[in-house]
Amino acid sequence: MTKVGETYRCLICGNVVKVVENGAGTLVCCGQPMKLEKGKKKK
Repeated sequence: MTKVGETYRCLICGNVVKVVENGAGTLVCCGQPMKLEKGKKKK
């Protein structure tokens, strides 16, 4: 589940996504799950 303020990055192309609304599921880019960037969560 994604949470508001989290930042995800695609390890293939480098796209970055910042979550603005909570949601279920997995963020995917270039056919692969995106990686949650540690320490980038807004509190």
